[in-house]
Amino acid sequence: MNIEKIKGIGPKTAEVLHEKGIYTSEDLIKYIPRSYDCYEVGKVDPFSGEKATALAIINSAVVSKKIKYTDCLIFSAIIDNKATKVLLFGQGFLRFKLKKGSKVIISGYYKFDNKSFLASDVFFDLFSVKIEPSYKFKDLADTSFRRYVGLALSENNTYEETLPIEYCQKYRLYEDETFYYNAHFPKDKEVLLQVERRKKY
Repeated sequence: MNIEKIKGIGPKTAEVLHEKGIYTSEDLIKYIPRSYDCYEVGKVDPFSGEKATALAIINSAVVSKKIKYTDCLIFSAIIDNKATKVLLFGQGFLRFKLKKGSKVIISGYYKFDNKSFLASDVFFDLFSVKIEPSYKFKDLADTSFRRYVGLALSENNTYEETLPIEYCQKYRLYEDETFYYNAHFPKDKEVLLQVERRKKY
């Protein structure tokens, strides 16, 4: 099926995909992520200065300010039982979604110089582990690409298995259909490990 028939893919998006050699739904499915971002709540101390992911409870109004010509959302949140100032740059569209009393997952770094948490990502779905595929498109968001892949996967696609079935069974490797689905939608690190094993083969 041509990608132009997939809901949401217009001429401009199709052009971006064509530049990557993607013309059909099969091409779309087989364009696996270039890397993955893994977010694990509580794995790293959010006040260590290293990149960390933590649960935050917003306990103030959200203020929007310009800092060095960039929009910045500023609010206080309870992180590990500590009231902490949070700075979120370049995501002003979230101002009215971030409400006092809301629980969110934030990822970023604690800055000791101004005693604030510099958040690079905010998630509204509460999770313990989240794996986000990255496709490295310049003009197409990863979330949009994954949505198109999901629509393509919902069709009745047939795959020409590239490894003998008995080989997959012997070495406990994902068969193609399972591999492609989990490559785009890994639910945990164990699944991602199996995706990487199959990719090597």
